[in-house]
Amino acid sequence: MKKIYFFTLLASMICVLAACGSSRNAAQATKDEMEAPDGTRLSINEAIRMAEEKPGTRAYGKGVSADEGFARQQAELDARRQMSDNIAAAVLSAAEKVGFDFFESASTDTEGMGVSDNGSKQNNLARSIADNIVASTMVIKTERYFGKNRRYTVYVCIEYNGEAKDMSQSITRKLRQKVSDENRSRIDAEADRFKQEVEDFLNKTRE
Repeated sequence: MKKIYFFTLLASMICVLAACGSSRNAAQATKDEMEAPDGTRLSINEAIRMAEEKPGTRAYGKGVSADEGFARQQAELDARRQMSDNIAAAVLSAAEKVGFDFFESASTDTEGMGVSDNGSKQNNLARSIADNIVASTMVIKTERYFGKNRRYTVYVCIEYNGEAKDMSQSITRKLRQKVSDENRSRIDAEADRFKQEVEDFLNKTRE
């Protein structure tokens, strides 16, 4: 009888302790959710950190593949696409603020397009300049991972060889080469203002 009583008491104590443990775990989980409602903060790798330090002249990209070389190629393409998007946006923004309408007379990149296609001309010319700038960038950091699914994840950080000021000057030179003589003189007259607008746009992402 005593043994039965002992085991009954022991079982009751185990249930109480388990219940208390579950309550503490639930309370801790609730507390954690209240303190971090968005979830667990993820750390960033070195390639991302370096790109975020100088977003005007750097960019990072990511690639995933069962082949490490292909994953790296994907990462480089992704990084250059992102930088090209940013540069093209800077060109279009600066042109609008300065009041340039040189896209109508842009040379080979936009020949054969009607006046109604002016928006496409602008985008095409800006993209052409951006791609030309990005072509001279170089990879300055690579981070590689190999997952349980036997796939490689590669991050790269690319960098333009110079500061945002240098990039804006190069953009202005390349733009000058692609427009008509008439618009080239307009660019020369407003070159300083245009370069400053491009530089300001590129540096905005650092704020």
